[in-house]
Amino acid sequence: MATKTAKKAPQAFAGVNLREAQDQATKLLRNARKQVDRYLPELPRKGLSQLQARVERATKDIEKARDRALKQARTRVETFLGNVEKTAVGAVKPIVERLDIATKGDVDKLRKRVAELEKRLHKTHESAAA
Repeated sequence: MATKTAKKAPQAFAGVNLREAQDQATKLLRNARKQVDRYLPELPRKGLSQLQARVERATKDIEKARDRALKQARTRVETFLGNVEKTAVGAVKPIVERLDIATKGDVDKLRKRVAELEKRLHKTHESAAA
C-alpha cells in the first residue's frame, strides 16, 4: 500500500495535528455529501451542487483576501520598523559622535602597546639590576 508523505503541520494544541484534523474533516464532508446525493432527488441535488460551488468560490476568495491582508500587514510592519530604526539612529548618532569613547580596536592597540612597554621596562630594570 502506497503511503503519502505529508508536510509537517504546526501543532496548535497538545496532541492535535492541524493538517490531520483538516484531512479528517474533508473526508467526513466528502462522505456526507455522497450520502446526501444518494437520497436526494435530482433538482435539490443540483441546487446543493451549485451552493457547494458558491461556498468553495467564496472560501477561495476569503483565503486570497486573507493572504493579501497578511502581506500588507507584514509590509507595513517592516516599513514601520525601518522608520523606527532610522529615527533611533538619527537620535543616537549625534550623541555618540560627541562622546569620546575608544573603540575595541583602539583598546586592543593600547593593550599591545602597554604590553610592549612593560617588556621594555622589565628588560631595562633587569639590566640595571645586573
